[in-house]
Amino acid sequence: MENTIFVFTSDHGDMLGSQGVQRKQHPWDESVVVPFVMRCPGQASTGHRVSTPFNVVDIMPTLLGLAGVPIPDTCEGLDHTPAVQGDSFDGNDGSYIMSIAPFAEYRGQPWRGVRTERYTYVRNLNGPWLLYDNQMDPYQLDNLIDKAKHADLQTEMDAMLERHMAERKDQLLPAQEFLDRFGYEIDEVGAVPYKM
Repeated sequence: MENTIFVFTSDHGDMLGSQGVQRKQHPWDESVVVPFVMRCPGQASTGHRVSTPFNVVDIMPTLLGLAGVPIPDTCEGLDHTPAVQGDSFDGNDGSYIMSIAPFAEYRGQPWRGVRTERYTYVRNLNGPWLLYDNQMDPYQLDNLIDKAKHADLQTEMDAMLERHMAERKDQLLPAQEFLDRFGYEIDEVGAVPYKM
């Protein structure tokens, strides 16, 4: 227990009928916000909560940082060790969320978004799609997209999304372009067929 890090997490959530949809690959909190609970030597304290957004790509550098192992220069994520240890840490301004090729889970459009501590902003192939103030609207029922009162916020969030996309050299393209690029074959329901 003195030298073992325990992590409890998941790669995605599940809508379970919220927003009228099922399963994963949706941009709402039920699908994109997952638990990340750690117990590790050197943690700030029992019950210490880190509120800066945390991306999946941050897991490896954070675990390496906590273990005292050098983090490769090719690593995409951030080391959140200072935050875990209770030190000052700026972290991410937002978590990058995406559905590149929705496959059979969700036959809608691909989308990209950012989830900050307070807001969720998502764009699909038609343009800005969702904007929520998660503090004032925790169930994400009031979409603020294209509402004049929130025009500055929408512009700010769109710029943040553009920056996150540029950092990753990511483009919001039709799903078929990625399926073709990476050689995925899909069946009649849009799923990758598993061959036995």
